[in-house]
Amino acid sequence: MEKETLQRNIDRVDALDSVVRQLIKVLTPEQLEKFRFNTKALWHSAEAASTPETSETIQRTKIHAFKISGI
Repeated sequence: MEKETLQRNIDRVDALDSVVRQLIKVLTPEQLEKFRFNTKALWHSAEAASTPETSETIQRTKIHAFKISGI
């Protein structure tokens, strides 16, 4: 992957991370609880449906998703 492409991808991920964190901050406590519940349920479903080939990728992505969402 070219250095410029890699840097654009990193910048994009950083921007998305920032936006998601800002959106989470404006949720009411009830909305935040529902958001976290739904996030856990979604990842549970993804893990259950994953193949051995995709399991490692799902685990890495899940760790980042939980970190961003404060779980």
